[in-house]
Amino acid sequence: MAISSAFEKAIAENSPQLNGSESGGESPQKNLKPLRATRFSEIEAKLVKWLWPPFIALGTFNLFEGEEGIGKTFVSCAIACGVAAGKGLPLVPKEEHIEPSNVVLISAEDSLSYVLKPRLESMDAPCERIIGCEEPFALNPEGIVRLKMLLAEFEPKLIIIDPLFSYTGRINLDRDSEIRSVTDELKRLAETFECSILGIRHIGKSKGFGDARNAGLNGIGWRASARSVLLVGKNPENESQRAIIQTKNNLAPISEKAIGYKIADGKFHWTGESDLTAKTVLSSIRPETSEETSEKQDAMSFLQETLNKGRQPTKDIQADARQCGISDATLRRAKTALNIQSIKDASQNGKWFWQLPEDAPEDAQKKQGEHLQLNNTNKTSYTNNLTEDAQGVTSEHLRTCSNCNLEMKLVENGTLWFCPMGCGSIKVSQEKSEIPEEVKDENNFENDQ
Repeated sequence: MAISSAFEKAIAENSPQLNGSESGGESPQKNLKPLRATRFSEIEAKLVKWLWPPFIALGTFNLFEGEEGIGKTFVSCAIACGVAAGKGLPLVPKEEHIEPSNVVLISAEDSLSYVLKPRLESMDAPCERIIGCEEPFALNPEGIVRLKMLLAEFEPKLIIIDPLFSYTGRINLDRDSEIRSVTDELKRLAETFECSILGIRHIGKSKGFGDARNAGLNGIGWRASARSVLLVGKNPENESQRAIIQTKNNLAPISEKAIGYKIADGKFHWTGESDLTAKTVLSSIRPETSEETSEKQDAMSFLQETLNKGRQPTKDIQADARQCGISDATLRRAKTALNIQSIKDASQNGKWFWQLPEDAPEDAQKKQGEHLQLNNTNKTSYTNNLTEDAQGVTSEHLRTCSNCNLEMKLVENGTLWFCPMGCGSIKVSQEKSEIPEEVKDENNFENDQ
């Protein structure tokens, strides 16, 4: 087939079919033009320009994440101060300092007058170059246009959005296509204005079970879209020891050096290089609060009542749970606690279903609905928060509890076996405890099930 005829066939198969009145009597294909494309021989190769090498590059969307109360806002103010002053960012040689540049701080949680201004002044920040915005808006088409107008007016080199999810509107934060509707626009803005956009987000209660790829809240698409991801955390054995650790870098090797900091007497201080790692700061799991435990138990009762009738479509369960006021995160924790299975039915066009575990005795299923006990060895609350692939790994990743004969689960980055009934735990050797690569991101809740 000739190229022209193949082209015409492709257009015919993929174009909307309009009647004569709608198309003016002409074939709609005649008005179409091919997608714009350029030969790579005509494309100019460009070097990456850094705002803070190797942590933040110009023209990119990036993430800055950490648990609540760790000092993310204080650190973001320190970064803003360094950019505005053109100096003071750690690990940047004097000859590589950027020119003093404008910074935009978009804040939904902290008052510009009562919180951010005092913190900036405590750092001797050049406040004339730091612009604050606390007006509510959403990163929808209208909000993107308004943000573009703000960037055109002040021409900042850094925009910090704190927190990112306060500005995402009503999109599904777990659905990749809706995530991209936000991150793609932010990426275009960063490229157009040659600036860096830094979105701040919290990490989950499980801290990704020690894996930084799974630590951040909501879908994996947020991390996938970011060119650099910075994790801020502390040493669980020494809360005064805190640091920024890079956990992703698409434009250069990940920095092997963590950046230490401290907050003392209401003032922020960089403390130089730190030996903290992502694994260290993500190693401890915060126990559930009484409110979270109550919410999970309600969700477990909802799931048991729903699934006692047999397997049900995943999306129907999620929709019914939301109508009952059960969040996706709480539903996920309840699902994991009950060891509910996810089944993909090929006869139903690959539709996902949830069902109670087939191989668990009825009394065991009831026991798993009770409040989970604390482990007697280290008082860590067992959450059993593994995804389907992790629950279905091969026998070398499963053990049986000598007390109750239930299968134990490998968690905490593959270093501890926990009994689902809280009987105890067994520490295993590091070389035999790796979680298989096929274990999925625990945040990708709705897309794959």
